[in-house]
Amino acid sequence: MLRTYCLRSIINTALSLMMFFCLATCATFGQKEKLNKAPDAVTTQLNKAKQQYQDRQYNQAINTLNGVLRFHRKTEAGDDALFLLAKTYSRIENWESALGSYQALYNTDIFSSRDAIARVAAARILTYKMGEYGKALKLIDQSLRTKLNREQQTDLLEVRFSALMKTGAQLEAFETLVKLSEEHPVATKRDSFKRKAKAFLDSRLSGPELKDFANDSDQSELKVDAMYRYGVFLMGEGKYSQAKSYFESVISMSPKSYASTQAKQLIEQLTAREKVNQRTIGVVLPLSGRYSSIGYEALWGIQLALGIKGGQNSQNVRLAVIDSRGKPEHARKAVKRLIEENHSIAVVGGLLGKTAYSASIQAQEMGVPFIALSQKEGLTDIGPYIFRNALTIESQIDTLIKTAMTKLNFKRFAILFPNDPYGVKISNLFWKKVKEQGGTISGAQSYLPGETDFNEPIQKLVGTFYIDDRKVEYSKRLKEWYEKQPPNSRRRKKPPVGLLPPIVDFDAIFIPDGPKALGQIAPMLAYNDVNNVYLIGTNIWNSNEFLRRGQQFVSKSIFTDGFYGKDESFLGSQFYRNYAEVFNKAPSTFSLLGYDSGLVIRSVLEQGVASRLDFTKIIKQNRWIPGAISTLMLNEKKEFIRPVVTLTVKEGEIIPFEATSL
Repeated sequence: MLRTYCLRSIINTALSLMMFFCLATCATFGQKEKLNKAPDAVTTQLNKAKQQYQDRQYNQAINTLNGVLRFHRKTEAGDDALFLLAKTYSRIENWESALGSYQALYNTDIFSSRDAIARVAAARILTYKMGEYGKALKLIDQSLRTKLNREQQTDLLEVRFSALMKTGAQLEAFETLVKLSEEHPVATKRDSFKRKAKAFLDSRLSGPELKDFANDSDQSELKVDAMYRYGVFLMGEGKYSQAKSYFESVISMSPKSYASTQAKQLIEQLTAREKVNQRTIGVVLPLSGRYSSIGYEALWGIQLALGIKGGQNSQNVRLAVIDSRGKPEHARKAVKRLIEENHSIAVVGGLLGKTAYSASIQAQEMGVPFIALSQKEGLTDIGPYIFRNALTIESQIDTLIKTAMTKLNFKRFAILFPNDPYGVKISNLFWKKVKEQGGTISGAQSYLPGETDFNEPIQKLVGTFYIDDRKVEYSKRLKEWYEKQPPNSRRRKKPPVGLLPPIVDFDAIFIPDGPKALGQIAPMLAYNDVNNVYLIGTNIWNSNEFLRRGQQFVSKSIFTDGFYGKDESFLGSQFYRNYAEVFNKAPSTFSLLGYDSGLVIRSVLEQGVASRLDFTKIIKQNRWIPGAISTLMLNEKKEFIRPVVTLTVKEGEIIPFEATSL
């Protein structure tokens, strides 16, 4: 506990510190003066101070210790008193005085048996309590050159690591961790520091820092790990021959290590990179399981565009197709096989967000252009080899907000969303976009994924769930209701649930969920008297299931898709006619995505590409590519901008919004 000093204590402290600092300034580093034996009376005073310290009478202990030090600093009792004084100041968190006392123990011409202990303590105070990292490092590096036992050395190294991290000297901090992993006297601690060093190496060191440690450090397990990590870094930079050289060194230095096993696999990848079949395109799609139907629709679109089915394969293209089963690990392995075994010049697929991400990571690591068909945001940020051809959520929200605010003159919106990563992310994006366009969000309410009873979240959204928030209004309405009831029935009847009217201070509700949830939400909104508001959603509403489940409750709704399936220009397109003739069914959104991706691939192959790097460069150069129903444009994010159509419901049919008369 901190205590208030009396005036006498402050004066004594100042005098004592002046004496200590004078001694420190005059100190020499030659032979130190030995301590004398203290008189019995001084020892008695020291014991008194020790008892005061034990009893937490810190002010009294400081006064007593200063009395000992004033005349007996060069005695054994004086050395004990100075050390206890430093500890006492630390107890009351007077770090300046504690530091001065510790410094007076080691930075003087008087011998102290506590020299090393004081150095460690001073380094800790400078680092952890005062934030004087430069001074701490100077003291530590000086102290490590003095006589210290192994435990004291590693104590100082731990403090050094912390100080270096605070100054941003990551490579020195890492090297200190390595030293601790090798020199700490406790085996469990050595193992702990080794784990920390490996984690540090994997996640914190930059490429140049990895290179410095890999090239300059002594032979060790961590040197091997650094060489491996630097090889991976070089792969990411596209410096494949240099990366291969480092991987070969890893295998040579430590053939039985885990890093060596990983290095061998990456060398296989690098070797596979050098083998390219210029006419083989890899395809990874879900062709079994829950999503197999859309997987085949995308595959058929790709086959049709390349002339493999229903056309002329003028480029002699071969498709190497592997089923991802809708699982991320299968998708990753599929990409690896398509490159190592089939030597594909490019890969297309990844319909599902979870498989698209893992496939993109693998393709980027192996330096193979990958066209993802997923709506998942951020895929193209993975690296320069990743492209995306999909109807993005962002483009849909932009179109929805534009339609709502310019065509319907809406300014106020609410959001009702599932509390899962997808629902939260898309709701935040909608909120941001509305704000950017000058609109307002009147309310937002979440519900549990898979929810079947939406009464509570709707009531919370419109202010009828928490009656206490509208207590005065509720009391008034309750009184009016009772007054309207026959006198003999007032006690038997309970007031209706909907006594409070909903506060509908919005024009539309954005609901980022599927037809199943909408089929329950829409009628529940009507039940809670939330009428005359539009429901807003994405392309997952464009289905007969949406109409069947929503019935008359979704007549006021707008949603989006990449095309309108009954549009005359679409029905008359060459794509539609060829697809229907070859596969005996109408094309879907996924068929269109596959077809357009096939057209992109065909346009690149027609230019005679010989390598994956050339393939990637040509895609970026060909910013405008004719698609099935519109021209595809590649933006700066390496995403193909697709047309977005706004749809609505009229007389139980899905129609283009523009076809309605408002």
